[in-house]
Amino acid sequence: MGRTMTLSDFLALPVGYKLSPDEVEALNKALSKAEPKDIPPEKRSQVIDYLDTALLHSAVGLNIRAVELNIQADLNRLLEELKAAS
Repeated sequence: MGRTMTLSDFLALPVGYKLSPDEVEALNKALSKAEPKDIPPEKRSQVIDYLDTALLHSAVGLNIRAVELNIQADLNRLLEELKAAS
């Protein structure tokens, strides 16, 4: 099993890092519980880009594991709140 990816782990990653499927799953679960205040303002665009990509891939079926159905609404909520706050 891959290592667990937390929100703080994700925010510290170098540009271009490729997440494993297990890391994606763990990160999505962490983000589904996050609030905009949990994400530093200078990192919000990074999270918005990630969520846009993950949710788009799920919507068009490019990556079945991109986002589990039971947390899509929470990720969409966070995405909209971050966009509104940016």
